Amino acid sequence: MPRLPQFSPRLLICTRSGVRAAAMGVGLCVLGGCAMIGYTAAAVFPEKVEAAHDLEDRTTVIIVDDPSTLIRDREILHLIAVHVGDDLLEEQVVSKTIGPRELAHLEDRVGEDYRRMPIDRVGKTVGAEQVIHVNIESIVVNDFRRTMVCRVKVIDAVRRVRLFPKRAGGMPTTTRAAGWVSVEMEQPRVIEMDQRTRSLKQRELARQTATEVSRLFYTYKVSPQGDGRL
Repeated sequence: MPRLPQFSPRLLICTRSGVRAAAMGVGLCVLGGCAMIGYTAAAVFPEKVEAAHDLEDRTTVIIVDDPSTLIRDREILHLIAVHVGDDLLEEQVVSKTIGPRELAHLEDRVGEDYRRMPIDRVGKTVGAEQVIHVNIESIVVNDFRRTMVCRVKVIDAVRRVRLFPKRAGGMPTTTRAAGWVSVEMEQPRVIEMDQRTRSLKQRELARQTATEVSRLFYTYKVSPQGDGRL
């Protein structure tokens, strides 16, 4: 796996000092004319983050794999898949998704062979035309922060080809274009967390991961408050 730069979704948001500077710019414009309008508009209005891939509106299944068993609770993998599907439906990127329950039924039918099935075959078997495959690559936890890195691919289940990231045209110019997603969140020290807090933090990580995965497939705005959406 290529070495990734240290980044997180928070790099895409305005800092509180940036918002304060923008507000000062508005005041200067009022007092001294409109020379500051261009600067102020750029600072106040949110920037757009373009989709890394234009996902086709086809029946889609989201498969989340954790080959190294970095997440002990499989319910977290289920939640990531559900949230990604819900986000894509809400943003009207796709019209139909196949839920994790169908994947669970398939795994029950084929047993151990499920883990050896190619991704495109899994998708086609459950009735999907394309697969969003999210692979958990690493999780780093210390006393103050948890960081999870995933690799996202889109597979055409009918033609059995990879649609994203693109194979041709040279190396991708950004980590998003290469399908890499990194999510970082602060957390209490491990020794201070009880079972309930630990579960809530895992669910929060699943929600943030799903948000960043789904955002690969639609253009969104980054708000000054830092919630990533308007």
